[in-house]
Amino acid sequence: MDEFLSPRRFGAGLIILRVAGRGEIPPNPDVECACDLLTGPLLMRALMPGLLGLDEELVSQTVASAPVHWVFGPAWP
Repeated sequence: MDEFLSPRRFGAGLIILRVAGRGEIPPNPDVECACDLLTGPLLMRALMPGLLGLDEELVSQTVASAPVHWVFGPAWP
């Protein structure tokens, strides 16, 4: 599993750091936490039999509901 997840988490982390570098989010985000918040629900649906599958609604809900202040700090709007 690590062989599959590590490159994807690394890629997501790079994206988060680039966004921070452009000033779109506060500097020094907690990259590991952000990756956990974004991938956790998707992995749960993909790996657990009996749950609904992956779809655009799940992705949208996951991004919209992630508590960004945990990742980017209380100054985040």
